[in-house]
Amino acid sequence: AGDWSSDVCSSDLFPSHDMPTLNKMLNLARSNRYMAAADKKKWTNKIAILSEGKQKFKGAVWLAFEWHLKHRRHDPDNIAASKKYILDGLVACGTIEKDNMTIIQSPMVDFYFVDNKLLADKVILTVSQTPLFKLEV
Repeated sequence: AGDWSSDVCSSDLFPSHDMPTLNKMLNLARSNRYMAAADKKKWTNKIAILSEGKQKFKGAVWLAFEWHLKHRRHDPDNIAASKKYILDGLVACGTIEKDNMTIIQSPMVDFYFVDNKLLADKVILTVSQTPLFKLEV
């Protein structure tokens, strides 16, 4: 795992055999809203614990997510829904101040890598206080 050691830093977050996807979130919410709320709290707390003690960012940040997956069975938007729990966890532990659009800057990018030798899916998050990509408009 990396460390938040400068204005650009990366860290492994939730290596898991059961990374939450949008379909899992929706199915749980449809079956039992209390279990869905408990699951969100579990994942938010897990991210907060994994991010505890790392550099805190004040003000605007740019994010890049590297999704390392064992297979191609899920749609990218289904996988990226996990960002909700990641961002909430980063706010909970104080890594970022808020997860609204005054703090999270555009673009927030996703990269997907498939490696069937992985034991579990994981995401590597890069946080920067300067833009990660130059946009031509």
